[in-house]
Amino acid sequence: MPFLTPEIVAHVCRTTGREDIVIPRVGRYWEPLCAMYSKRCLPVVRELLMRGERGLMPLARRCRSKVIAIQGRPRPQRLEQALRDVDTPTDLARAKRLTEVR
Repeated sequence: MPFLTPEIVAHVCRTTGREDIVIPRVGRYWEPLCAMYSKRCLPVVRELLMRGERGLMPLARRCRSKVIAIQGRPRPQRLEQALRDVDTPTDLARAKRLTEVR
């Protein structure tokens, strides 16, 4: 997430209520790397790891979780772009084009 900014992190944190996890979602994709996790999740994380379970879904099911949809909401600094992953050469080329000065 090379376009992640402090404003985006603040946006995720502002939506936190009593949840243990707040997960941004862009379209149908959850963004676990940009999620907010409470320390209250640690015992569940340990238990899941000891059982060999990995991934966000088992954790989200066991903790108080909230998914925040990004589309259609006021968003600081174009959240959809900021949450974009750069995983492939094509993604990298697209990211470079986005950062070029015009």
